[in-house]
Amino acid sequence: MLCHLFNPVTLCICIALSYPHSSNSDPIDDKRYIRRKNAGSKHSLEAKTSLAKIDEVTRQRELQSLPTKRPTLSPNDDNYWDPSMLDSVLEDDNYWDPSMLDSLLSPPSSRSPVSMSPISAQSSRILSLPPSAKPTVSPSIKPTDVPTVAPFVTPTSKPTKTPTIPPSTSSPTTAPTKKKPVHAELVYPGSDGRLVYVEHNNKREDQLVNTIPDFSYCGYQGGGVAIPTVGTDTDQIPIKITLFPQPNGIDRARIQNAINYVSSLPPDEHGFRGAVLLKAGLYHVDDDMIEGEAALLLNVSGVVLRGEGQGSNNELSQSTTVLKTSVEFMHEIIRIDNRRTRLRYLEINSTRINDAYVGTGAMKFTVENPTLFTVGEVVHVKFTPNEKWLSDIYANTWMKSDSILWTTSDYSINYERTITHIVNNTVHIHSPIVQPMQTKYGGGEVHKLVKRRSFEQRLTQIGIENLRLEGPGVTPTLSTTSKHRLVDAIMIQYSENCWVRNVTSLHASNSAVQIVRSQYITVEDSAYLKPEGRISGGFRYSFYIHRNATHNLVQRTFTENGRHDYVTGPMTPGVNVFLDGYANLAWSDSGPHQRWATGTLFDSIKVTNHPNDIDDSALVVEHRGGGGSGHGWAGAQQVFWNTESPVVVCDAPRGHRSYAIGVIGQEAMSEKVDNSEMGVYRGHYDSLGTHVALRSLYLAQLQDRLGREAVKSVTTESQRQGFIWDELYERYHVD
Repeated sequence: MLCHLFNPVTLCICIALSYPHSSNSDPIDDKRYIRRKNAGSKHSLEAKTSLAKIDEVTRQRELQSLPTKRPTLSPNDDNYWDPSMLDSVLEDDNYWDPSMLDSLLSPPSSRSPVSMSPISAQSSRILSLPPSAKPTVSPSIKPTDVPTVAPFVTPTSKPTKTPTIPPSTSSPTTAPTKKKPVHAELVYPGSDGRLVYVEHNNKREDQLVNTIPDFSYCGYQGGGVAIPTVGTDTDQIPIKITLFPQPNGIDRARIQNAINYVSSLPPDEHGFRGAVLLKAGLYHVDDDMIEGEAALLLNVSGVVLRGEGQGSNNELSQSTTVLKTSVEFMHEIIRIDNRRTRLRYLEINSTRINDAYVGTGAMKFTVENPTLFTVGEVVHVKFTPNEKWLSDIYANTWMKSDSILWTTSDYSINYERTITHIVNNTVHIHSPIVQPMQTKYGGGEVHKLVKRRSFEQRLTQIGIENLRLEGPGVTPTLSTTSKHRLVDAIMIQYSENCWVRNVTSLHASNSAVQIVRSQYITVEDSAYLKPEGRISGGFRYSFYIHRNATHNLVQRTFTENGRHDYVTGPMTPGVNVFLDGYANLAWSDSGPHQRWATGTLFDSIKVTNHPNDIDDSALVVEHRGGGGSGHGWAGAQQVFWNTESPVVVCDAPRGHRSYAIGVIGQEAMSEKVDNSEMGVYRGHYDSLGTHVALRSLYLAQLQDRLGREAVKSVTTESQRQGFIWDELYERYHVD
């Protein structure tokens, strides 16, 4: 290069660019920044290595010493810098000065956040101030409808050491050092104990209008409501039929007939008809089964199927109820669904959203014609993207020749919400927006929803409890790679306010529980063990939220030898939560899998990889390019909170963000389309290598919204004390 021809600032840039350099990634320490091995990219490892890169916290510290002179760039250039922009130097990727080298490679000594805009008069509990300032929330904007309570904080005494899984040969040789927990930058408890949400911009933007969403609306009855119990007390769901296993092993028809009988009973004032109790023992449920169907079908609301225990680890006790299939074709054991009464809405009374920018986390917006709606109505808040959005997120840039390309019509995504109140032309909704909507990207619409037919409805108040669901293992006629076996232990479709608890699945090739087009489902205290099927696409999605499923909670779960253990499917609209899960010996990644899932919280999830895995298992949100049939961006507005995994990948497109907060793991470049490529940017990293002080974001948000008793209703004592990964391992791990 002829660097001597340029001024000193340009000379500095030339020095930096003489090394292999990412034009779209933020600086991070190259000692902590690795490339996932055997990456399927066309580029070499050397071409991806940067001279000096530091994490987000360190970069903020460097703002105090950066020179004031910067390269002149066009406002239309991705690297354009302007003093008014929040991400000014943080995303000015081509700037370099030799004096920065020592500080770039040294560990941060203190947090020095960037200055943000002052609080808006209309942003109650949402501040645009640096977290380290710990501002006092003004009494004039302090909410009064929720009691002041202390947030969940990471305990100073750590739980006992989790079991050590032998690492693969290319795992990071040095584990990140655990530091004293600090509060996150973007959400933290204020001086009054209430959570403070910091407004911030999305990638390559300067509008401070986005916040971390409130995920506490996820779970049975919208969060904070205890799952009903079954028994003889007046406040419990009554047992209507009790069955015992038969010695001849023909049990499927008997159990289905019992379910059908309870389904015929009238519901009580709470919508419950009663429970079928299966006493402990082994039930063979594959007599007269039909290929592709479930052994047992619950298709009427208000029915609970309950056993006496799921067993633990590899042990069966006298209190374990086992439902077993042996047929060698694809099937499920339990399905919650009614094909005849499935709720499919019609959209009417549509109006455009007026706001130029509705940010992530918003719970209100203005519309052109509010008179079309009334309080209590269910609506679709619809994202209506245009071609500019597809172009700016590089949706189709990295596809293969045979990929299915993204179109604006395919990615017009519905977010089902309920109107809580209307003030003038401002509509308030019950749960936050997770997809940012900008006029320049097509904006959004609101549609009133009505049933196509009067009898259509979602199934509700159905429970599956205390069962061990077991498919065929390896037999002389059924290899471990065959797909002709148990696929999903439990499939839930077109349902709401249902639950699965204390259920273990064995030998399922796809999922322990798959949630499809359903909402407000809670899955808890359940495990996915001894899976069969290939270790490749289409197999081993242990706990799977899929196809327009929203407001669901999966908590206190364990998987072993799965692939995509905590995973969402295409265009899953959010909000959804995976809380306190342990994916042991994982063969692949957890996170959004394909085609723009939005608004998922991965809270206190631990992943360890199988020693024979060719890649380090990870928590990943990335542009998957032409993977599969054209996965593209797997998701956006994803939050990894206080997680642990061998590696983590957190990328985002222009106009969006994803978050890795309090994550312990090696930051890595995507093996698909990494953030050195055009249109792919490094997401928000905060406290990489140490957990933040709020142990669980979901529980802190739930307590902030509904109080301490709501948290007690949905958690265990040990869960309220700290991480429960050791407990899950001891309970479910198979020796």
